[in-house]
Amino acid sequence: MLHRKALIADDTAVLSSFNITDRSRGHDHEIGVRSSDPAFVRTLEAVLKGDLDRGRALDPATRKGFGAWLGDLIAQRLHISY
Repeated sequence: MLHRKALIADDTAVLSSFNITDRSRGHDHEIGVRSSDPAFVRTLEAVLKGDLDRGRALDPATRKGFGAWLGDLIAQRLHISY
C-alpha cells in the first residue's frame, strides 16, 4: 500500500510521505523528493490523473451504514465537519 502525498505547482513536483501534523513534524521520520525535471513532473502528473480517473465522487447524501453512523457520531462529539 502506498500512502503518498503529491503536489504539482508550476514546473515543480513534490512527492512525499509527510503528513501535516505535529507528530509528523516532530516525531515521525518522513521522506520526500522535490524535482523540476520535466520528465518527473509529467510522470507524476500522469499518475495523479490516473488516480482521478479511477476514483469516484462521494455524495454525502448517499452515505449509509455503520461507517456513516460512526463518522457522524465522531463529528458530533468533536464538533467537526467532514
